Amino acid sequence: MKRIATFLFVLALVLTLGAAPGPAQDKAQSPLNVTTVEATAYEQLPVFALGGVQEMLKLDGKLLVAVNVTALPQFTPTMRRIRISHRDIVVVTPQGETLGMIGFFRRFGQFEVGANNLSAYKWGSRVKPVNYNAVFAVPKGVKDLTFKLGAYSTKIQVPSKVQTAAEAASAVKINLLGVRLVPQVKTSRRVARGRVETTVTNLYGALLEVRFNLTPLRANGMSPTHFFWFSRWIGLIDAAGTYLAPVGERFMGKLTLNVSHNLSKGSAGWRSTTATFYFAVPKNFKQFKLTYCNRPVASGEVK
Repeated sequence: MKRIATFLFVLALVLTLGAAPGPAQDKAQSPLNVTTVEATAYEQLPVFALGGVQEMLKLDGKLLVAVNVTALPQFTPTMRRIRISHRDIVVVTPQGETLGMIGFFRRFGQFEVGANNLSAYKWGSRVKPVNYNAVFAVPKGVKDLTFKLGAYSTKIQVPSKVQTAAEAASAVKINLLGVRLVPQVKTSRRVARGRVETTVTNLYGALLEVRFNLTPLRANGMSPTHFFWFSRWIGLIDAAGTYLAPVGERFMGKLTLNVSHNLSKGSAGWRSTTATFYFAVPKNFKQFKLTYCNRPVASGEVK
């Protein structure tokens, strides 16, 4: 009987220990292996805008702190997609105040007000690092923050040096290849069974044709070997300082403002692209400056 009682006691102890809940950190383990977390402080940030206008974000008594993260997704055979809601990406002050993001950099020098989720997908067997950033409005005087990225948490310091926001135009080099005034531009439009030709003219002047070559100087997105630019990012400033939006970019026999240019960097450096744009200008038009994301990048003159 004594052996039976001892056996029953040991069995009960084993069952009790086995029924204990597992470690909480296992369930809260981050699906990301965070490798770098860097913070940058700004006094103000220009919101990405076109058309020769600028919108500025500046908050009294606060700094705009951008937190940049590099992480490697920890995919599993049953998990090929990772998503962390912007609601779970916050900073916490030493006083316990939780601050949600107020914006993020869509691309180099292109700040947007709003919120952005973190997403990662696995295509094939290759796992690519994730680059993510979020901007928080932090009261001036706060030196330390706790940054939370879902289940991941770490301490960061607010930089004492306040930076000036980078300009998107500093990431490109543009060389003019040709400039001329033309009376009209032949183009086409898609219809049900093909295309029909049309003619574009300027009722109050001429059309300025600008041909240029664009070469990236650095990446402007998440990949260090990829550069993206869009037709609507190109503009023109005349001699009087007036901004002119393009009529369109010549692309596949038509004029459009919806061309997405994707350039890559290889062993020989960045691949460049050549583009032709048209602007509605006066007949006596002469000097101008070509702009990229509202900033002058090249000067030209009609001979």
